[in-house]
Amino acid sequence: MAVSMQVSPVSMKKAQIELRNLLHGYRFRVCQTPEDVRRSLAIRHQVYVEEKGVDVAVPDAYDRHSWLLIAEEEATGEAVATMRVTTRAAGPLECEHSFVLPSSLRTPEVVEISRFAILPRHRQGKGRSPGVSLGLFKAVILFAQRVIGATRVVVCSKAERVQTYTYLCFRPTGVRAPYTALDGAMHEILVMDLRHGFEPYADHEMFQFFIETDSPQISLPAVPPPLGLGTTDDAPLQASA
Repeated sequence: MAVSMQVSPVSMKKAQIELRNLLHGYRFRVCQTPEDVRRSLAIRHQVYVEEKGVDVAVPDAYDRHSWLLIAEEEATGEAVATMRVTTRAAGPLECEHSFVLPSSLRTPEVVEISRFAILPRHRQGKGRSPGVSLGLFKAVILFAQRVIGATRVVVCSKAERVQTYTYLCFRPTGVRAPYTALDGAMHEILVMDLRHGFEPYADHEMFQFFIETDSPQISLPAVPPPLGLGTTDDAPLQASA
């Protein structure tokens, strides 16, 4: 589904049609009610705790200063995927328990994406497209840049997934450490730098999909919803210096 930027007008038109159809059958939005959040957290619990057996609280302390995104199947209204966006403007990022971030990433304009979860039958593979995962990432990128004004988006990745994130316009920082918040496995910090908008990514193979292709399946709020909507966890927060 990656589209080369060097194509003829005819093939470009065809590619644009294909990209517009990539998210067909799903809708993507930011949770704006406690019920939205409850449905999003139910997906996270099913994937992380029930399926993968990861010992994490759902919700956790970081949900108090985060927004949650949700993907829904249009035909049924079923909630099928979720992702979290944590802002450093309201407290430390989860990754700061494992990493000492560079000073450039210790600012209020930085957000971290985490707790990415998709229900099994909506994941890529066995004839299914990657539309759900790509739709959530596109929603996150647009929400971060256009709604909350984030200058950088960080994500922690295991080595085997770094290539996936670079495909999604993230760039490795070389900062690595065991990620204690999950399983203690070695992770690396990757970042999408939005200080100059999307121009630095104009030659990226996914630029057309993320930035130039209209995606009516994605609905963004005019203003950010309240942080921590519908969560009640009171665990203490501590950040690395």
